[in-house]
Amino acid sequence: MPKKGKESEDAVALPPHLSGLWIGESVPHQDFAGDTPVNPIKWSMTLLRDTHPMEVSLFGAGFFDDCGDIPGQPVIFYTLRGKFDPENMDVVMEKVYETSLISEDL
Repeated sequence: MPKKGKESEDAVALPPHLSGLWIGESVPHQDFAGDTPVNPIKWSMTLLRDTHPMEVSLFGAGFFDDCGDIPGQPVIFYTLRGKFDPENMDVVMEKVYETSLISEDL
């Protein structure tokens, strides 16, 4: 599969999109490591290879179901949006928390 832009012999040919369940950990900056826990990452996310530079090329969503520290909000949802640069494999994203419609009684 041809790669857009600069080509090199060691360049990885990417499919049009990379989609799936991304699992890992969010480790706090060392300045906050003493009082901020490591949080799990478990979200669905898509990276699009062939988008215009001004278009969203990363999107996804996820949730926390163990957020007992927020009264009345047993589940917190968030969306992911941002940019994926397939030339240098850079990812820049924003995580936006959304209003939960699930009550604590459920």
